[in-house]
Amino acid sequence: MDRLILSADKVSPAARDVTAALHRSIVEEVASTVARDKVVVVGMAQNPVVKRARKLLDAEGVPFTYLEYGSYFG
Repeated sequence: MDRLILSADKVSPAARDVTAALHRSIVEEVASTVARDKVVVVGMAQNPVVKRARKLLDAEGVPFTYLEYGSYFG
């Protein structure tokens, strides 16, 4: 299922500017890591789904890069 997004003409220039700058360094880091590495897991600390995914990849011997941003408590 594709993500539903508004067409550009429905978004104000001010909102586009704010959105473009929002967490830009994180988006750039994720994009460059995905371009470089075959398997990338991006998650938050304490996220049980991410923990299970990492555990499964480890058990299967699949090398991956893990990027962690934020947590439920911060």
